[in-house]
Formats: sequence, structure tokens, C-alpha cells
Amino acid sequence: MDKHYQDHIVMINLNGVNEPTFIRGIPSLYVGAKMGKIMESLKNRKGFVVMVFDEIDKMLVKADSKNIASTLLNVFDDQRSVFEDHYLATKVNLAENIFMVATCNFVENIDDTLK
Repeated sequence: MDKHYQDHIVMINLNGVNEPTFIRGIPSLYVGAKMGKIMESLKNRKGFVVMVFDEIDKMLVKADSKNIASTLLNVFDDQRSVFEDHYLATKVNLAENIFMVATCNFVENIDDTLK
């Protein structure tokens, strides 16, 4: 399957990630501004995309309210049709042409927000 769909698969490794800016980007007003990983992965792709969030159980979740788990929940939430990258300041409907998959080694280590 991987050989047939290799142009349509995007892997995003979440091992050690602890900042929502990894997903949403850093606004262009700031030094070090950049696109989030989702939009960076999609910028040269056309058509249907399978986005694999790898090692979701190995994210470093912080105790504050602005953690990576709540950001991913907003991405995975099928009730929300719009995702906004802070760098591009553009809203994109991820549900139109993206199928999302998350992988983990240990379900017990996934943040309760995402279970």
C-alpha cells in the first residue's frame, strides 16, 4: 500500500514535541516565524492526503492549558471543519481532502484529552 500511495502519505513525528506552535506555526510577526507542521507538509501536495501523526503517546504534555494535546484535539475534532495556521493566518478545511491517522506504542501513555 505504501508504494502505491507514497505521494499521498504525510508522516508527522510527535516524539518529544511539547509546543502547540509545532502544529499551528509561529505568527509571521515574530522572529523565527514559520509554518506549522501540518501546513508545511501540505504546501506541495495536491489531491487526497493521508496524514499520519506518529508516536502520539510520546508527546511531552505540559500542565498548562496551551498544551500540544489540546491543539491536536482541535485538529482531530470532526465537529470543527476549519484549521488555522498562525504563520499563514489562513483557515483551511482539513476534512475536505485529508484522512488523519494517529499511531502509538502504548495506549496508556496517550494524554486523556485525546483518548
